[in-house]
Amino acid sequence: MKVEILAIGNEILRGYTINTNAAYLAQKVAELGLHCHTQTVVGDGLAEISGAIQTALARSDILFLTGGLGPTQDDCTLQGLALAINKPLKTNTTALRWIKERYAEAHRECPDTAWVQADLPEGAEPLANRLGSACGVWLQEKTCTVIALPGVPYEMQCIFDEEVHPRLAQIKTDLVYAATLLRCVGIVELAIEAHIKTLNLPEFIEVGLYPQLGAVDIRLSTRASTQTDALKALAPFTQQLQKMLEKKCYATEPLELSEIIGNLLVAKKEKLALAESCTGGLIAKHITDSPGSSAYFLGGVVAYDNAIKENVLGVPAALLEKHGAVSAEVAQAMAEGVLKKFGADHAISITGIAGPSGGTDEKPLGLVYIGYANRHKSFSEKFELFGDRERIRVRAMRKALNLLYLQLLA
Repeated sequence: MKVEILAIGNEILRGYTINTNAAYLAQKVAELGLHCHTQTVVGDGLAEISGAIQTALARSDILFLTGGLGPTQDDCTLQGLALAINKPLKTNTTALRWIKERYAEAHRECPDTAWVQADLPEGAEPLANRLGSACGVWLQEKTCTVIALPGVPYEMQCIFDEEVHPRLAQIKTDLVYAATLLRCVGIVELAIEAHIKTLNLPEFIEVGLYPQLGAVDIRLSTRASTQTDALKALAPFTQQLQKMLEKKCYATEPLELSEIIGNLLVAKKEKLALAESCTGGLIAKHITDSPGSSAYFLGGVVAYDNAIKENVLGVPAALLEKHGAVSAEVAQAMAEGVLKKFGADHAISITGIAGPSGGTDEKPLGLVYIGYANRHKSFSEKFELFGDRERIRVRAMRKALNLLYLQLLA
């Protein structure tokens, strides 16, 4: 079954809005054993929408349309669909009733302009949208099933999960899709690829590397008659690769490194404190993104000014004067100071030059020192990172979390 996704909207075409709907739909249909072979984006023009739909109908078994189902003038997806299949728009009484109900639930008066959302191509079936007024549309057109969904991501996902997925799940496919995930930090793509080459993967297994700032996801995927068989085929290669990567692979499910750190701290019944300078609280933000982080995170200090490093964290003035704020000695002292101040079991500190100014020949842009302390030892490590200010800060944050992760494993 060939699936095509057509996203509609000037805001997507011009890059103002990221097309997360296509990513969501592609993942979901793959899980159902369906093959997404094409993704397209067009603007809000009626002619271009109609033309793109006609092209898709000729080459696809299932066509998803996202966006342009609302009540404003630029919402003309259903008009474009009707034009493409040469059928009129007709008011659907069920869709009309749903629109009235949504406005009543929101305690809002329904304007006359909202009724246009109930005008569906002849033969189309409305799909309930309990989160908004624009219903989805299911239309069987000759050899292609057309599924139109709102552009608002949470509405689109709701309709897909509740209305579309159960129907698509009834489609019998020869092969179903399965994938395994390895989440890595502290290793670059080329190093991972070198490991993968030694596996001699068979042709029926696909491998994808998905780099982020300071991290890489690896996905092995294949198709088989059942998902169990597909996962069984992937298992030995996934396990071999995980063994090769050792501690650089921190998870085999979609978890953030900060979540893994939280789980380790909970298991050890230990507490964490942070002292941040160049990251400005970014590490604390990632730690506290996890629900229940108050069980293991005591707090942190964002110490930008040297006076704060000295007076709050207890970094000796002589150390700051001799080595400078961005130094191995100060990073270590910051970790020791915040450990003591908060009475923590583990502490991480970070100081560096994120830019765009402040770098020198001796201490260039991207120079970062990360400190660690527990009740028995303390040390710091030097990193030379690259990129603009934001990228340096994110890479530094991930380096700090990885350092902490490795210490917790030790």
